[in-house]
Amino acid sequence: MGHKKKPLINIPPEQGKHFSVPVRPATPLVQQRPSFVLECCHKRDFCFIQCDTAQKVGFADKLHELSQLTWNQIINANRQGIGQERIPELDRKKPSSVPKEAKIIGLKYHGNRRMAGFRDDNGTFHILWFNHNDKLYKH
Repeated sequence: MGHKKKPLINIPPEQGKHFSVPVRPATPLVQQRPSFVLECCHKRDFCFIQCDTAQKVGFADKLHELSQLTWNQIINANRQGIGQERIPELDRKKPSSVPKEAKIIGLKYHGNRRMAGFRDDNGTFHILWFNHNDKLYKH
């Protein structure tokens, strides 16, 4: 006769027979710092390539500045400063690769120029367009 196997005990991965690891709650999205993905060029007229040198330098400076803040600080900042601005007009122009529920927002990147894109559930801002010539949408 074969011997009986001991039943397996379901032990969560954060604890063992002689130890346990405290589980930290997930940090809310608004308390996280943003990350950025450059996905522009869906419309070549509003691609990063069309920006002049000063705008490209301003973009790099702005990414550095924004990456030091949390989403909550960006959302609550004055929209004339670094704050975000909803751009509902661009919701109708978004590429098919963008989730339907995504809301298009603009963030200033150089002077009054805005980059437009959407924030995903992980806190990443996907940049779709650069309003380098103020013709992307009506203000």
